[in-house]
Formats: sequence, C-alpha cells, structure tokens
Amino acid sequence: MEELLSNIKDVEPDSILKSTSEYNNDENDNKVNLSIGVCCDDKGNLHVFKSILEAEKIVVEKYREKPYILSNGTKNFSILTQKLIFGDDSLYMKKKKICTIQTIGGTGAIFIILQFLKSLKIKTVYVTDIPYINHVNMITSYGFSIKYIPFFDKKIVDINYEKFLNGLKNIECGSSIILQISCYNPCSVNIDEKYFNDIITIILKKKHIIIFDVAYQGFGNVDLYKDVSLIRRLQDKGISFAVCQSFSKNMSMYGERAGALHIVCKDKKERKIIFNNLRVITRMFYSSPTIHTNRIICELLQNEKLRSDWIKDLKELYERVHKIRCLFFEKLQFYQKKFNLNYNWEIYKKQRGIFSFVPLLGRIHEQLKEHHIYIISSGRINISGITERNVDYIAQRICLCLSVTEFTEEEAGRKCNSPGATYAKTHIYICMCMQRGAFPYVIVSSGKSRNIVFNPLPQHEKQKGKMKSELFSQNFKKHMQSLLIRVLRNEAAKQLNGEVNVRGSRRRGESVCKSDIPYYNQNNIVDIITGVLDKYTDANTNDINVENAIKNIKEILDKTFGAGWICLIGESFSFNISAKVCLHVRVETIV
Repeated sequence: MEELLSNIKDVEPDSILKSTSEYNNDENDNKVNLSIGVCCDDKGNLHVFKSILEAEKIVVEKYREKPYILSNGTKNFSILTQKLIFGDDSLYMKKKKICTIQTIGGTGAIFIILQFLKSLKIKTVYVTDIPYINHVNMITSYGFSIKYIPFFDKKIVDINYEKFLNGLKNIECGSSIILQISCYNPCSVNIDEKYFNDIITIILKKKHIIIFDVAYQGFGNVDLYKDVSLIRRLQDKGISFAVCQSFSKNMSMYGERAGALHIVCKDKKERKIIFNNLRVITRMFYSSPTIHTNRIICELLQNEKLRSDWIKDLKELYERVHKIRCLFFEKLQFYQKKFNLNYNWEIYKKQRGIFSFVPLLGRIHEQLKEHHIYIISSGRINISGITERNVDYIAQRICLCLSVTEFTEEEAGRKCNSPGATYAKTHIYICMCMQRGAFPYVIVSSGKSRNIVFNPLPQHEKQKGKMKSELFSQNFKKHMQSLLIRVLRNEAAKQLNGEVNVRGSRRRGESVCKSDIPYYNQNNIVDIITGVLDKYTDANTNDINVENAIKNIKEILDKTFGAGWICLIGESFSFNISAKVCLHVRVETIV
C-alpha cells in the first residue's frame, strides 16, 4: 500500500476552492470573497429564505424517522419539481412523458445524465466555448470526447448569435449538448428570446439531444418561469431532451444537495425503460438521495403560503443583486476617473445572475489579493458578495490595480489611453535585505520606461559579493535613509518636469502631472521604515525580526497615508541578489 501511494501525483486544486481557502486564511477584517458561487444578503452573509426555514420547521415537527427512500426519490417530489420547470398545465406532465429522479444537487443530475449517455454508447459531448469548468472536468473524466460550439464574444461581452447558431447547424446530427439558457455560468448572460425559434428549428432539424442545466432559475428575470421559457416552448414540438435542476441558489440549500434530473420521453413505454435505467445508475453510485432535502422541498412547494413567500423573497433577491450590480459598475465608472482609466463599465450592467463576467479583472486577481479581495483568474466575480458597505473599497482597489497593470488592446477591451496621463504615480520598490552578507538595494520604477537599481554602499565596502556583518549593522539604516530621501525627491522632481513617462506614451515636453507631491509624506515613509527597523532589531545580535517588522510597517503606512498612499508589502522579491529574505515595500503615490 505504501509503495502504491508513493507514486500518486499531486493535482492542482480547483480555482474556486483555492481562492476560498486563501480567503479563509486571511485574517484581515475587511476581506471580501467574490470567488465562490453562493448568494449573499445585503450584509455579505449567506442569504437564508425564511420560507425554507419555516418549511424545515414543519418537517422537523412532522417527521421523527429518517428512513431510506427509493433511489429515484418520491413521486410527490417529482411532480412538484416538474411544475417549476414545465408549468402546472404542462402537456408533457399530463401525458406522463417526463421521467424524474431526485439527485444530489445539480452536479449529481449532470453526473447521472452523463452516465446514462455513456450507457447509450455516446462518445462525444458538446459544450459552448465558455463552459462551466466542472462540466468539462466531468465530461472528460468519464471518458467522453469534448467539443466546443462558438458562443461568447469577449469583445462585446455577449453571445455571438450568428456563430452560435451556425455552430448548432454545422455539428453532426444527433449531437449531445449541455446548454445553459439563463444566468450562464461563468459569462452571466441570458439567451435572448428572439432567437428561441431559430434554436428550436435547428434542434428539430438536426435532432440534437439537449441537456439543459438550470442552476439559477429566478435570477435571470423577475419572473422565475421566464428563465425556463425555452424549455416550455419545446413542449409544443414533441421532442426529447433532459433538464438538470438545482435548488442550491434559488432555495439557498447548498449543503442539502437538492437537485433533480428530468428526461422528456416520447411515450409512457419509453419513460418506464429510462426510469428503470436511471434507478440502476443511482443505486450503483449513491443508492439513495437525501430524505430531509426531499421533505423540505415538498413542504415548501405544496404549501401555498410558503410557496408564495418563497417566490416573493426570490424576486426581492433578484432585485437586490441587480441593484448592487448597477451600483458596483457605477462606482467603477466614478473611481476610474481618479486613476485616468477609460473602460466601458456600462456594458456589464446587462449581465444576469449572481455573477458578473469581467475578463479584464482576471489579469489582476493576484494583485487584488494584496487588498484582501479574492476572485478567480477567469474574471468571474460574485456580485452578490458586494454590499453597500464595501462597494467603494472594492471599486477603488480594482481601479488602482488596473492602473498599474499593462494590457493589450484586446485584453483591455478598449483602445489604450491617449498620450499624457493626468496623474503621477511613483513606484518605489524598496528591497531591504534581512540577511547578513547581503546588500540593500532600492529599485525605482516609474512605468515600464524606467527601471533603476541603486546600490547604497560604495564599491570599496563590498568584499567579493559579501559584506561583513559589522559593516552591515553599522551602515544599513544610515545608507537606506539617505538613499530613500534622495530617490523619492528625485523621482518627484522628474515627474513634475515631465521627464518620466508614467503611463502610455508622451509627447516631447508634455508634462505628466502638474500637481505637487508632498515632501513631508516622503520623509514620513523613510522615518516609519527606519523607525520600525530600529524597533525590531536585536541590540545584541543586530538581527531583525522580519515577520513583525513587515506587519508593523504595513499597519503604520496604511493608517498614516490611507487612500492617498497605497502601500503593499510582501516578504519576498525576485531580484538577483544574495539575500534569501527581503522586505519588499511598494509605495504608489497617487496625486
């Protein structure tokens, strides 16, 4: 066994789980998690439906035993969940053409349908070119070949309907396709109703097998039934398809793993055969779904008052998410002016669901961690995690990170700024070596056009690449203090004279910034850093307590300079010096 396990290879964690883990380990009180897919209330806590709590209370009082239920769930659960998708007056339901089983969440429904397709010897499954990543992982891990249909255009941040419809037309007949129709994860779009007829016509002609993934019913439109209107239209066409239904978001039953799989069959006979096959699959993999989940959903949907309260609460949640989305992008529009940015944030307001998809933000997801904001690398952010309390902080920090990151025109989604920025920014990278035998360096970078390395110690004081510990302790703070003052003042003067290209291109003689940079702040930074070094230097050994020094410097800088001076500190800095441990302070002067 030991030999077997010694050969196991490590795997990269899921990006969402990784980001959430980093968030959980962050001890900052103002940290924000915009990576995980849960719906939050206006205080940033997980939203809880009062109607669900009432339904659960009734269930707890009504039932004492918790027996196994059949692998497909219960008949009552099947009928009630069918109505949410197909409607109370569904012709398919009246003719008993829908085969339904309770599943372990929406992911469980996708799992079961894939296993069913595998039993039918289907070898290829199609998804769009911007798929939900877990769909891809599941499809490939179960041995299917995966192919992609053109769908999303990042330039317009919307569906490219011409390419999408042509993609549906051009793939082989009878293809199996997983498709989201509202609140598409990750790109946060609804398929426009005006294209429904075109989509249905192609599906009928090509006899495609569509697997609808419905995870956000109630978040795409004020009317939750409008989110499944394409599915309801298909009922009139007499074709077969499948629906994977999740109640995690719209009932806030994440950990209860509430879901269902519906397969529309051509008649009762086919329905019975498919039903038996699905029961065999579920029996093999998890045997029986959860009875507590079953009872809560049944109680909610069959109780008219609770059902009405739930729908009302869901509408209010939809409106809150829509409101905070608009506010967030309005704040970005406001703060970007202070950083001389020119992005079109308006186009993102039309997105739907609890997410917004902003590919541009994916480029700065690592920088945002330094501000205790966590998103995933694709640029998908959980809008519901933003509140009126933290929206200004998030928008301001995003604009800051965007302002110091270089983008191509395609990445930025817009043309670069015109020559001559309207604000000055000094990047002072202070690399202070915390190991004996290494030299302190200061790297000054003002945009990509300047990158200057200063060595504060004269050449004759070096000894074959090493420095005596006595010399280090005597001269380090003195040289660092004088160097910092010289560097800060020199860079300020150069910027005021238009000699430093801070952002974009600049015409000869054109001033980058006409505002003054306060010298007292520059001196204060030097005093703070050198003062903390004194505080955390051991009088006997001259060793510096790196961890506490870093923490203390960050706290003081943040408190002293606030939003005017943005100070980011890390414990390492990739520069070719002999020090193994460095203190890296980045000071950005925003005028």
